[in-house]
Amino acid sequence: MSEKVLHILMRLFAKLALLDGITQEEVDVVRDFLEGHLSGADIPAQMELFEAYAHDGQTIDVQAYCAEMASELSQRQQYIVLLHLLELIYADHVVSAGEQAFWKQVEAGFKLDAADVAALVDFVGAHSEKELPHAALLCSDAPQDLLRGSRFLQAPVHGSLAVLNLGDGAFFLLKYFGHEYLQLNHQYISPNRNYVLGHGSVISLPHGNSLYFSDIARQYMVLEPAQRVIFKVEQLEYTFKNGRKGLHGIDLREESGRLVAIMGASGSGKSTLLNVLNGNYRPSSGQVLINGANLHDRLDDFKGLIGYVPQDDLLIDELTVYQNLFFNAKLCYKDKDQAALDALVTKVLADLGLSETRDLKVGNPLEKTISGGQRKRLNIGLELLRAPAIIFFDEPTSGLSSRDSENIMDLLKELTFMGKLVFVVIHQPSSEIFKMFDSLLVLDTGGYPIYRGNPVEAVIYFKKTSEQINHGQPACPECGNINPEQIFNIIETRVTDELGNPTTKRKITPEMWHAVFLRDGKMSPIVAPPSPPGATSGHSAPEGLKTPGWMRQFGVFLRRDLLAKIGNKQYLAINVLQAPVLALILAVLVRHASTDSYLFGKNDNVPAFFFMSIIVALFTGMTMSAEEIFRDRKILKRENFLNLSRSGYLLSKVGVLFGFSAVQMLSYVAVSAMVLAIPGLYGAYWVLIFSLSCFAIMLGLNISSAFNSAVTIYISIPLLLIPQLILSGTVVKFDQLNPSFSSRKVVPIAADLMASRWAYEGLMVKFFVDNAYERDFYAVEQKASEATYRKDYWLPKMADVTAYCVRHQSDATNEGKDQYKEHLTTLQHEVAGQLVRTPKIVFACKDSLESGFFSSRIALCLNDYYGLLQKHYVSLASVAREKHDGIDQQFAQKLGGQEPYTQFRQQQQNEAIDKLVRNADAGTRLQMLHGELIRSYEPIYNLPENGSFPSYRTHFYAANKWFLGMRIDTFTFNVAVIWLMTLFLYACLHYEAFRRMLTWLEGLRTKWK
Repeated sequence: MSEKVLHILMRLFAKLALLDGITQEEVDVVRDFLEGHLSGADIPAQMELFEAYAHDGQTIDVQAYCAEMASELSQRQQYIVLLHLLELIYADHVVSAGEQAFWKQVEAGFKLDAADVAALVDFVGAHSEKELPHAALLCSDAPQDLLRGSRFLQAPVHGSLAVLNLGDGAFFLLKYFGHEYLQLNHQYISPNRNYVLGHGSVISLPHGNSLYFSDIARQYMVLEPAQRVIFKVEQLEYTFKNGRKGLHGIDLREESGRLVAIMGASGSGKSTLLNVLNGNYRPSSGQVLINGANLHDRLDDFKGLIGYVPQDDLLIDELTVYQNLFFNAKLCYKDKDQAALDALVTKVLADLGLSETRDLKVGNPLEKTISGGQRKRLNIGLELLRAPAIIFFDEPTSGLSSRDSENIMDLLKELTFMGKLVFVVIHQPSSEIFKMFDSLLVLDTGGYPIYRGNPVEAVIYFKKTSEQINHGQPACPECGNINPEQIFNIIETRVTDELGNPTTKRKITPEMWHAVFLRDGKMSPIVAPPSPPGATSGHSAPEGLKTPGWMRQFGVFLRRDLLAKIGNKQYLAINVLQAPVLALILAVLVRHASTDSYLFGKNDNVPAFFFMSIIVALFTGMTMSAEEIFRDRKILKRENFLNLSRSGYLLSKVGVLFGFSAVQMLSYVAVSAMVLAIPGLYGAYWVLIFSLSCFAIMLGLNISSAFNSAVTIYISIPLLLIPQLILSGTVVKFDQLNPSFSSRKVVPIAADLMASRWAYEGLMVKFFVDNAYERDFYAVEQKASEATYRKDYWLPKMADVTAYCVRHQSDATNEGKDQYKEHLTTLQHEVAGQLVRTPKIVFACKDSLESGFFSSRIALCLNDYYGLLQKHYVSLASVAREKHDGIDQQFAQKLGGQEPYTQFRQQQQNEAIDKLVRNADAGTRLQMLHGELIRSYEPIYNLPENGSFPSYRTHFYAANKWFLGMRIDTFTFNVAVIWLMTLFLYACLHYEAFRRMLTWLEGLRTKWK
């Protein structure tokens, strides 16, 4: 209260007292008021001011004075002023006409609710229960039907305690009609006198009973029985994975409308208990019951009823204050339209005092846009939007100033007036905050419960248990403040050594405190309201939220994530510019040709550039997504209580990232095509590296979901990326890998698991087979290549194998037998395949060779067969060359001569790619391995044959592949494989396969230890 307001009040007191002459009773009322608001040293000066105003004879405008005073006072302070003015009016037990007129001016100046003011007048003027206003609460041991009043609370007290609540919980007034010795906050209650009840007040009743402020305040809650919650915990215990016990035998019983504090030193299990109570952790034994139903057995049913605000922020830094609340509201309510949601968010912003910051970006703790207190209020606002029946807060005042802390706790207390049950883990609360709590649970180190009951009584309990003097005085007798810290000072009192220095050993261990707690009985309020009918009857619970359907959730997640990314200017700039800048740098560096003027066909660095493009696609995809789910983990933990769709969230995340990737790879292709003069096939180029980037995004999302730290995530990226590079078929050829992994006939299985292998092969094959020049020649060149291979390499090799079999068919050594057998097997395998390939050319000794028999006659038959094949393939090669020459001439004529034709070929067909896919540098054209001849000559022209499933496995740079009886071009097939890998990774992400695997491995390690 300001000095200005106090002076106005003294003038009003003086004016009122003068109406009928100042009496001693009126002077006493003024002095009592001053003693309740000022220190003893300041009271004489104010009494002198009162005397001066009483004798100055100045006329004042009472209504104007009251209006001026009301503008500077809270609603509670206004009621206190009215109370003391009324006490002054009733001091002489007679209300004159002048006092009535004065009071009317006071009412007009304050403009409070008329019904509340009338109730206050009746309450202050009452001298018995019969004169009380109908709205008053009566606490008595008499039957309810004998007492007047709409509210009644059975209490062990003779006579009646009357309570009046004004301003929807802002102001509570107490009066006692009786002759027993009662105390309010350990001060004697005089009969027929008015007392203001504050948070944490304790009324000491006869025979050691107590009536708490929370018991009284709960009687004024307007809550339907169907919405009441009884939260019960029975012998709750929790054991960590390492076998250490974190909680020991916790018992609780709380109801709607209570603010419950959980306090304890570090390591006492406060946060663990909170996570067990809210369903995040499953207890090792015991149970948590909500209206009789086991929470952990029915998590899906109760998730909409439980709210959780952890100590850390749950905000999206890139969104504004309004957007954080609005998107959360859209995920909470199915039936509210845009206008209703906007109205709800606007109201919450006003209630939180955040209206002025609604359009400010939240920012992060290092780059603050809003203050720490505003961030805390906004976090609480996320739960206020849906106001669940039970809300858990972990250290809501941590790191805040005392003023901000009290504001936050005022918000939580208001939730209890709405009928919510609120649990708060708190550390070192102030006296005002400590008094706000209705119930207190104290845990000691190791998770031992050592107190449960009223917070104010906790100080008395620990003082008494530790046999301290003045243990019956919990608060400072002068200021009325309570120091909760003294509880922990008592609990953790240390043993002193012979020099009086404290040691590390405690006087009373946690086990001893717990034993005392069990021996003395678990503290609980003596007076408690009866449970509502049916509230504990079984499995009923308040109706939860009706969250929107999958499509609407997906839309909200998508829009929220997109706005968050657009709002992050650095993120947006890096992701927009990263790909084109890399394309520009790489393309400029590798732009080189052996001719004077640059031509794409003459650039020997094109295969290397395409390989680097694959690296870029993999790297940008993984880095862009590596922190996505990890960064949202805390938000997901809170939204888990809404029982939202995981697939909706994941697909929205995937959709936004794929969209960014599409733009990135499009800009990459555009810049690289312009700098390197890539002649067409832009669509195929973009499709392939975009597909690879999407695969990398899914891989990044999986590691983002699996690991618990950003450092681990980024360390794992090289571990995943390097195998993609080594097994791409570029850095090391597949036939030069470790023999345990390599394969000379087909791509090794290990490489088939790498998306980079499919991407690089697809690009090389596409840019060779389908460029504007080669696509007219490929079919003819394939036939010519096949004929050349057969007549120039295969047939001479087959003749050598036949000759070897003739020379060594009688070899007696084991080594010689093995080599002879391999050569004979090669003859059988290759001839059988050739007969399928050229069925019209007859081999007379087919049956004899297939039976495994070899003789000189079979060798003569084979040589005759080779002669026929030689003529056949010479003819095919000649026909193919003629067709090639014909197409060549037509092309030259179409382009206007040989020079434009040559230039066109050099622009369209890259010689380095041509050399690579033809395997021009190969030392051997074929080799015998495991009973068959493996072709390494011009693999791009070596068409795979339809084999048994999985027939897709071919040599590297095959132009097409067989799958399920269909021949599919390599580019299409490889892109499809990359997308199948991407879908597989999405399934792993949805079911958290990587995280489950890590958890399983950790469990094995713990079990082994």
